[in-house]
Amino acid sequence: MALADILDTNDSKRTFETSKSIEITKHTVKFGSSVYQFRNVTGFRVGDIPKNKFPLMPVIVLTAAGMLTIALGFGWILLLIAIFMVVGYFSQTQYYGLSLYLNSGQERFFVSTDKNFLVQIVSVLYDFMESQSDGIVNIDLSNRSVNVGRDLHGTANTGDKNLIQ
Repeated sequence: MALADILDTNDSKRTFETSKSIEITKHTVKFGSSVYQFRNVTGFRVGDIPKNKFPLMPVIVLTAAGMLTIALGFGWILLLIAIFMVVGYFSQTQYYGLSLYLNSGQERFFVSTDKNFLVQIVSVLYDFMESQSDGIVNIDLSNRSVNVGRDLHGTANTGDKNLIQ
């Protein structure tokens, strides 16, 4: 089952984005070939994307048939198939989504395997929305980096004991 099948892409309000970078300013949100006014963004959210369902009935049937026919020799094959189905279920990659909601009711959805990174993005975007100063937020989903560019007022420590005033 493909990721798009799990997420029910028939929803006309939800669009899955393949762009790996998002650029946000106080006036615009840009990703891929799409540009939106920032004031049309109503919110951001991180959520879990459900995995495929556990194949309970096929595993039970294969296990029972395998146990009953083990003496005939091909029961081992049925048991191996059941084991592969169980291992396949537990080895699925967990995906998470960053949703960008628009005033129009549409949802732009970005998929990632790193939930902590997506939570960090939402935190940075919250701080950016609350701040009064202009700036720019660049999000690179492929390299898992968030860069915030603003005017600096105060003291910054560069980490090598140098201060920038």
